[in-house]
Amino acid sequence: MRKPVFIDLTLFFFFLIFNKRNLSIYKKRNPDYNKTMNFRRGVRGTALESLIEYTNMKYHNMGLLRIDKVATPVKALAFQDGMITKGYYEKKSTVDFVGIIQGVFVAFDAKETENKSLPLQNIHPHQVNYMKDVNAQGGLAFLIVHFKSIDRYYLVPYEILSKLYYDNTRKSIPHSEMKDCIEINLGDDGTLRYLDALNEMLS
Repeated sequence: MRKPVFIDLTLFFFFLIFNKRNLSIYKKRNPDYNKTMNFRRGVRGTALESLIEYTNMKYHNMGLLRIDKVATPVKALAFQDGMITKGYYEKKSTVDFVGIIQGVFVAFDAKETENKSLPLQNIHPHQVNYMKDVNAQGGLAFLIVHFKSIDRYYLVPYEILSKLYYDNTRKSIPHSEMKDCIEINLGDDGTLRYLDALNEMLS
């Protein structure tokens, strides 16, 4: 029978504090550390973005639009097998998707939330400002929001988004505010039929 292993707690906490101290020193000596960690968290993407990309491919094959996913400029620090394994975002991106639908420029962002409200901190000022500029130039700007807890999708026009976003009395957009937005249905082919929602918005 193996003897139980006892851990010297004094030694354990010494190594714990020692490692935290080393990490603190490493952060000071490597200013790109936090940027790198943010990059690793950011590359995960979302299921909603993947669904939209699949939908855009289907719509494009039908000759209805040309929408591209906007890549965020990345400063690569390390590679492995042709892939970036370490890096950070050089600057803020605009929105998730931009392109042309029937001759009209469109720009939109995809947001998901586990709750029945969308935290405003998930919508960044530079994204709202970009949509504001697109709207001012005659383009279409909007959010596509997925409330995962109830599995419902909505198209939120910029005009409605701006009112909710600049309301200083709130920290989130509850699902109840979607009454003035357009619900997006899923097609039998697995696409997110946001063109139907856009047509409804413009009608």
